[in-house]
Amino acid sequence: MDEKYPVEQGEEIKTIDSIEIENLSYHYPEQEALLKNVNLTARQGERIAIVGKSGCGKTTLLKLLVGLLNMDEGKILYSGIDINQIKISGLHKRIGFILQNSRLYNMSIKENLLLANPEATKQDIEEACRKACILDFIQKLSDGFNTVVGENGSKLSGGQRQRIVLARAFLMDVDVYIFDEATSAIDQYSEKLINDAIANMNKDKIIIIVAHRESSIQLCNRVIRLGE
Repeated sequence: MDEKYPVEQGEEIKTIDSIEIENLSYHYPEQEALLKNVNLTARQGERIAIVGKSGCGKTTLLKLLVGLLNMDEGKILYSGIDINQIKISGLHKRIGFILQNSRLYNMSIKENLLLANPEATKQDIEEACRKACILDFIQKLSDGFNTVVGENGSKLSGGQRQRIVLARAFLMDVDVYIFDEATSAIDQYSEKLINDAIANMNKDKIIIIVAHRESSIQLCNRVIRLGE
């Protein structure tokens, strides 16, 4: 099935305090079921790691969770509301999605951050960057927050890009954070900084981490293994 675009049908979801996946199954066209009878409940404050071999459906599950794919069978409920009854564009405002290759644009650090929240104040921006362990680095740059990062952050290291992406997610003040292999392509020092930032996130957030590295898995209080 093709990925779908956000639509405006359904109701606006105000907050997410739980996610329930019930008997979810999915297969790509002309292939056997990739995911079959998946069940998962995530409550406010929980940190869940999703692990499994490459190709077992981890990223596909995340796409289903945020409404980019339609499941074959089953249900996904946010705060008890079926995902099919929710405005997908509104759902995305409540979820921060941090990918392995999250995109930055050829503009200043400040402009990249304001994409998440155009109303953010200087204090808001600095606090988000402090939480993401990137504030000290930015303040040492000659142009500070006005530093242009290059196309897709080409003037920054992988770890610096990911921490700015994380700061951007913090500015959204969402209820759910999803990390899809967010630290798999960066150095050990940057990985530690990002893991420290995750560890210090507000305890009322739902955090879902797809990861192979043990350091990321250790941040979670529950591990879900796919493909076993």
